[in-house]
Amino acid sequence: MYKSGVASSLDEMISSINQLSERVGGFTTKTYNMLAVTLLLKDDVDKAIRIFESAINELQLESEEGQKKLSENKSSDLSCLLYNYLKCLYLKNGQGQGVDYFKQDPLTKQLFGYLVKVDQGMGRLIFEER
Repeated sequence: MYKSGVASSLDEMISSINQLSERVGGFTTKTYNMLAVTLLLKDDVDKAIRIFESAINELQLESEEGQKKLSENKSSDLSCLLYNYLKCLYLKNGQGQGVDYFKQDPLTKQLFGYLVKVDQGMGRLIFEER
């Protein structure tokens, strides 16, 4: 899909993100998002989904602490992560289904609910983009 130079640059970016996370003691919401989006650029949707899943699991959004993260003022890192995860899931499972995919898939409904709590405007963008 990509010329070797682009693929090599993406691999270097992935390596740099991993090294950064090691230096700071683990992944943050932002570094999880950067890593997953870079994997999407490499057309590795399955790995990107696993990275997004890890991020969501680590955030524990169903817990009391996680609910605080959702209800506090806008978190652009969290809203971008949720937005990109939803788009990634759509790429993997929802193509051709349109808006119905977001209504029928339990995981996307849950993630969309989180996104709307954090940033309603970004939630609307899911349906406005084509």
